[in-house]
Amino acid sequence: SKFSLRMSTSRPIYIPTIHNDLIARDAAQSPSIRFWGVRALHKFTCRSSEKIVVVSDGARNSLSKYYGLDSKALHTINNPVLRDDELICIPGQRAFKEEVHLVAAGRLTQQKNYKMMIDVLHALNKPLSRKYLLDVYGSGELSESLYAYAVAKGVENKISFKGFTENLISEFRRYEIFLLTSDWEGFGNVLVE
Repeated sequence: SKFSLRMSTSRPIYIPTIHNDLIARDAAQSPSIRFWGVRALHKFTCRSSEKIVVVSDGARNSLSKYYGLDSKALHTINNPVLRDDELICIPGQRAFKEEVHLVAAGRLTQQKNYKMMIDVLHALNKPLSRKYLLDVYGSGELSESLYAYAVAKGVENKISFKGFTENLISEFRRYEIFLLTSDWEGFGNVLVE
C-alpha cells in the first residue's frame, strides 16, 4: 500500500496488476460490508498508483470505467503464449469415435460457470450415437457442489474431476473438444493454451 511505501527507507515502485474484468466480477458478488470495504481499498490503491498493468484491453477498459482511472496510467501486457517447443500438433481430421473426449481446465469457482458445462454434458448425452465424456482439470471451493450437481443431472459417470495438474499442455493431446463456459475473463489463459 501507499502507507508501506512511505514508511520504507528505499523507494520501491508499486505497480498493481489486474487480471480480470472487475465490472463483471463484482456484478456477480453479493454486496456486503466486506465487499464494499475491499472494493474501496482496491479502488484507493489503484487510484494511488502511478502505473497499473492489465492483462487485456478488455480488463483495461473495465478498470478505467469502473474506478474512473485515466487510461494513460493503464498498460496492457498480455499474458505470454506458448513457446514453439510447447506447441501441440493436432491432426486436422479424426476418425469417427463412439466416445468423444471433452476437456475443461480452470479454477472451480463461480466465475468459470461449470454448472453450464455440466448442463451441456447432460444435453449431449441424450440418446445419440456418440457418448460424451468430460475431464475437468482444476481445483477450487466449488469442487464438492459441482460433483453434487453432476450427480443431480445424472452425468456423474460421464465427468471426471482431475484436480490440479502441473503439465496441462501434455494432457490436452488426448481430447477432441475444449470447453470454456466462463461468465467473464480478464485474459483466457487456458483458451490460448
